[in-house]
Amino acid sequence: MSLRPTRARFAAVLAWLLVITLCPARGWSADSAKKFHFEISRGVAAEQLQAFRSTTSLQLLFDFEAFKAVTASGVRGDLTAREALAQMFAGAPVQFEFVNPGTVGLRVEQRSASEAAPAKAIQKAARSAEVRSIDRRSADAGLEEVTVEGRVATSIRETGAPLITLSRTDIEAAGVVTAQGAVRTLPQIFGGGPTEDTAQGYEASTNVARGSGVNLRGLGANATLVLMNGRRLPGSGNEGLFVDVSNLPLAAVERIDILPDSSSTFYGSDAVAGVVNFVMRDHFEGQQSEAYFADSTRGYPLAENYVSQLIGAHTESGHGILAVDFYSRGNLPAAEREQARSDLRAFGGSNFDSPQSNPGNIVFGLGNWAVPKGQDGTHLQPSDFVRGVQNLQNRYEGADILPRQQRFSAFGSWRQELTDRADLFSDVLWGQRDVRSNGTGAVGNLVLPTTNAFYASPLSAVVPFQMGYSFYDDLGPQIVDARVRDFDATSGIDIHFENHWNAIATGSYVSESIGLDVLNQVNPSALASALASSNPNIAFNALGDGSHTNPATLDVLRGSTLTTSRSSIVSGALLVTGPLAALPAGDLRLSFGGDARSQRFRGTLWTDTVLVPAASSTDRRRFIHSGFAELQVPMVGPANRVPGIEALAVSLAERYEHYSDFGQALTPRLGLSWSPVGGVTVRGTYSMSFRPPGLLDLDESNNVYGLTPLRDPLTGALVQTLLWAGKNRDLREETARSWTAGLEFEPERYPGAALAVTYFNTTFTNRLSTPAFATDLLSNPFLSPLVVRNPSAEYRAQVCSRAPIAGSQGSCLATPIMAIADLRLRNDARAFTSGMDLIGRYQVESRFGSFTFGLNGTYILDFSEAKAANLPLVNRVSTQNYPVDLKMRASARWRYRALDFTAYSNFLNRYEDVGSSPARRVSSLTTFDLHAAYTLRATNTTIALGVDNVFDEDPPFLNNAGASIGYDQENGDLIGRMVSATVRKVW
Repeated sequence: MSLRPTRARFAAVLAWLLVITLCPARGWSADSAKKFHFEISRGVAAEQLQAFRSTTSLQLLFDFEAFKAVTASGVRGDLTAREALAQMFAGAPVQFEFVNPGTVGLRVEQRSASEAAPAKAIQKAARSAEVRSIDRRSADAGLEEVTVEGRVATSIRETGAPLITLSRTDIEAAGVVTAQGAVRTLPQIFGGGPTEDTAQGYEASTNVARGSGVNLRGLGANATLVLMNGRRLPGSGNEGLFVDVSNLPLAAVERIDILPDSSSTFYGSDAVAGVVNFVMRDHFEGQQSEAYFADSTRGYPLAENYVSQLIGAHTESGHGILAVDFYSRGNLPAAEREQARSDLRAFGGSNFDSPQSNPGNIVFGLGNWAVPKGQDGTHLQPSDFVRGVQNLQNRYEGADILPRQQRFSAFGSWRQELTDRADLFSDVLWGQRDVRSNGTGAVGNLVLPTTNAFYASPLSAVVPFQMGYSFYDDLGPQIVDARVRDFDATSGIDIHFENHWNAIATGSYVSESIGLDVLNQVNPSALASALASSNPNIAFNALGDGSHTNPATLDVLRGSTLTTSRSSIVSGALLVTGPLAALPAGDLRLSFGGDARSQRFRGTLWTDTVLVPAASSTDRRRFIHSGFAELQVPMVGPANRVPGIEALAVSLAERYEHYSDFGQALTPRLGLSWSPVGGVTVRGTYSMSFRPPGLLDLDESNNVYGLTPLRDPLTGALVQTLLWAGKNRDLREETARSWTAGLEFEPERYPGAALAVTYFNTTFTNRLSTPAFATDLLSNPFLSPLVVRNPSAEYRAQVCSRAPIAGSQGSCLATPIMAIADLRLRNDARAFTSGMDLIGRYQVESRFGSFTFGLNGTYILDFSEAKAANLPLVNRVSTQNYPVDLKMRASARWRYRALDFTAYSNFLNRYEDVGSSPARRVSSLTTFDLHAAYTLRATNTTIALGVDNVFDEDPPFLNNAGASIGYDQENGDLIGRMVSATVRKVW
């Protein structure tokens, strides 16, 4: 499989750009007679205008609070935009005007001279979506409606909770074309965990297909719940621990809602750090074509190609869309970036090169000899070997730091009206992603027997010896080929009752399958045979500089690992919501419902990289059912407000969830929203949340036992110890307690300004961790909880029955032992994080156009963790591979007629390299992105140019011992400056 961009592919992208630029548009201007098919029901104007915007793709400027008090009439049929607005607000005190061909300003007529001018209301409504957390959409006074929604059977209102939204406009202005690229523009998203270029941490080690998870607050991708239209997506990786967003077609995404707050009460497990919901488009008129091309300016082609097609359709009683897209990107070899090597002395760092090299290193007893360079291994004498010297090799020799990626995906959605009060809906997502990555060559410690045809020794005695060796020159890099297939399908019914109650029932099936081939590994059985051969045409020559073995022998030595996995969820859900009673401040509302789902993970593995080729399979399943209820209580509103309390509302919620394979959990939540004066809101939340162990975390079928001698501190003698390692069927859920407090300002004197400050605090307990083996297991008091001395026969028999695989020689039951050390996965780690989010915006309209300024930043006060329950918490904030205390993204946008220009500044604060001795300071990093777009109105075509990382900044140097590389993969990348061109046309 070849994924490298070709000239033919590049030519195809250019042809696509030319066609969609020059073809005449079927678009419309404000004064045209173009008609749209509207299906807007009677309701609150602030909400129904969203349906109008989705139908026409017009930008709407209006005061959301003012329009919540206006009722819009229903509109159905084929009408122009002007005709539809006239019908919606017939008889209502609403005026509207087309500010430009793509923008409509609306206002509620003022009833007194003391109220603000009409232009002020329109200006106040021109909000930057960077601070959608300040959005208030509830029809009940004082209640905030979080837009983490979609067709899902859970509550859609969360009083007091923060919310960040990336709108379609934000996504296009940033010039990103992948879902992972969009969410990683947010400072609240940590770059660590499972991504295509990181390898640190437990989740990342399972990311065999180089997918991209979403890691809020640095608490782990498996602690962030990722949804599409409010429903769960399947787990990814070879253990299904995280959700991979790589296959989501960005062309079909309407917006991305990020709720950086614990939300297990509403959405169930896994929402410890928060929720990320991809809300997909379901209404579009006409067609939209887009083509994108980007490349690095550093010489080596890191080309990105992207094309998409969006088609909208409607009938008298239904509407839907179909979106397809294709994305490809070339690989980035480590050799193309100076910091992507293991010898970092040129930067003032350490040399992390490997002694498993070519030529190799002989180890005999306490002595070491380097195999001489510049020879073929056929005429070596004892004096040729260099004693006390090591050959060293770059650990990234031949490897890629970014893989080649190629993706094709399609999304379709349809909504059909059955009656005036009932709609059917359905959507389907299909995607495939192919990945190829070059790793380093296989390495190992091999034993050279005296029978080898090329045997030579630095010793006078003819004896076997061990040597560290790299097979890169013989077999080439280890190649990883991965194939990922996603399929998601959902159908449901939405019923509106006459008493203002609403019910949504859904059923869905989602799955992700992965096929993985790892090539150019070593077959140890074939290697042992070749090492022992005295025939030079068959024997493996390990003593040369480079490869000097018969190619036919090398072909026999090649091993491989083949794995497949499928993660799936079948679910059904129900949400019912409506008013219980009318209170002076608004309606007392109840939401309740439940869901049931079946989660399954199946996997197979075959490998010949062990002495005896092995095959294994796993099939785990669990059943979950849950129920929840939420009561929203508006206490003070416009009708009963008093000085100091303009609005006050609280919400109470509880969720029960039961798992068939480990137990149950209750998660309560409390929310508060209080407005002491106009333009100021104080909000807060308190909640509990949980994350169940993964399906394979409970699977002990591959558990291992081992026997090893350890020093007994009581006698000083070496005693035999039985080690027990692997998974653990006795695990329980991870739990968390979270609270937030926020303050929001929207000053009436400055209608284009808003500021939101949120304090967050999360304590995460019973976290899963795997104890590391240590030679002081029997003497270290901190490790004593892992050790059982003088175990009973019954306990030993239980351990041996739950460890079917022998990791060393000796009988699990019969070999005399003094202790058992339990090194299985366990619930004994803790984490604590606290900090503040600051999100601000300011927009001003002038005769020179619209100016919008935005700031999104997060300041982490504490990020502490303990690897075991009896260990103290250690603050890791602003150290390598962990979140840095201050991270910000600022933006400035200027829109004037057909021109749209946006500049971004990205800042990462300095931090400490505590892995070096003495500790080093790692510099801060500031990068700039520039994006400009111009719309050709005659053809309804937008041409955009972008430059990311304008000054081609590399991440600051880090003496990264954990990854043996010169930068922090969790907090930076080596892509460098990227230049892009986009053409987008609406037909």
